Amino acid sequence: MVRGIVTAAAPDSLTLQTDSGPVTVRLSPTTSVEAVSRGSLAEVRPGDWVNVGGVHHDQTFYAITAVVVIPAADLAEGR
Repeated sequence: MVRGIVTAAAPDSLTLQTDSGPVTVRLSPTTSVEAVSRGSLAEVRPGDWVNVGGVHHDQTFYAITAVVVIPAADLAEGR
């Protein structure tokens, strides 16, 4: 996994500024690209995949800070 801020974009590559320095990743014509946007709990449906993130909290074990949802229809398409 590579994480960073995009410093350059081309049709076949992205250059990222990472904690370790610049990294260029090559992309193929079949590379899947997705974007995260705000949603609501009302949009979550049975069959969706979720990733829940939180931070430790002494009274509740964890305080949920984010939920990422991938709709079941996107999972079926192999994304």
